[in-house]
Amino acid sequence: MSKPIYNEDCKFKTLDQALFSHELLDIICNNLKLLQIAEEFAMILIRLLLMTLNRGTAMVSYTPAAMKAELHERGWRMTPQREIILNTFQNIEKGQHLSAEELCELLKEEGEPISLSTIYRNLKLMSRMGILRELELAEGQKRYEINQPSPHHHHHLICVRCNKTIEFKNDSVLKAGAKMADKSGYHLLDCQLLIHAVCPSCQRSIMPV
Repeated sequence: MSKPIYNEDCKFKTLDQALFSHELLDIICNNLKLLQIAEEFAMILIRLLLMTLNRGTAMVSYTPAAMKAELHERGWRMTPQREIILNTFQNIEKGQHLSAEELCELLKEEGEPISLSTIYRNLKLMSRMGILRELELAEGQKRYEINQPSPHHHHHLICVRCNKTIEFKNDSVLKAGAKMADKSGYHLLDCQLLIHAVCPSCQRSIMPV
């Protein structure tokens, strides 16, 4: 008979039972990792399917109702927090890009406080769904914008000192990206050009006349 041992729950178990519990925990953890990978892969397939179906057409404009329907199809809910985040991005000034921290502060000012951890989770989810566009406008700084319906791709010129951003349209970038992806056997999901520079105002502060 296995020798009894004392566990954290103040209950005696045999050594064989304890070893079995650890093995079971390892199996559960491995299955959770597999489920996460499967979920990521399923989202990529969904985006590829939507891009194939909508090829040559303008991007879908997301409304709360459209987002709710898509979340429902994926087994998720349209929470009040998700609707607030979507509405905020739809109502901010065109060309404005928000970080998670900036969004958190903005919502506090508007009387709609949401925890930063909840904001991070939903920004990631909405980016994976294609509702938001994630941009690394400066080194290590992720910002987000709403994916607006447009027949043209827009890109960004960013000041590395003050983060001032100018959007510009250039379809040749998308064509070059699509050509390279096709040549390499890849399926293009997105194509972004980020130009890092120093704006005139910051140049004057660095090198005053």
